[in-house]
This record gives sequence, structure tokens and C-alpha cells, in this order.
Amino acid sequence: MEFLRFVVNIICFIALFITLEVVWTNVKNHWHNKNLLGCAEYLVGGAAVLAVLIALSDAANRFFQV
Repeated sequence: MEFLRFVVNIICFIALFITLEVVWTNVKNHWHNKNLLGCAEYLVGGAAVLAVLIALSDAANRFFQV
């Protein structure tokens, strides 16, 4: 069970960096085009994904505790 916990945490870690890359790239593009609403949308969406990843990682840590 410890192995599954590590797998879930690694997947969440990788998904976090992919999400950060996507959000950062899109925020830069929208900022360059002076589209502040687009910036806000991507920042809020990135924060929501971050919250889901934290909840998933926490749930896996609690479920697969030894």
C-alpha cells in the first residue's frame, strides 16, 4: 500500500508542474495582449486545480497510511 501512496503523490507532483506551466504560459500571453480577464480566469483555474491536487494527495496519504 505504501507503493500506491508514492505513485499517487508522484502523479500529483507531475500534474502540478504541468498545470503551473500551462497557467504561466497562458497568463503571460494574456498579459501581453492586455487581456486581464483572461489572466484572472487562468489564475483562478490554476488555483482550483491546485486545490484538487492537494485534496487528492491528502486523501491518498490518509487512505494508504500504514
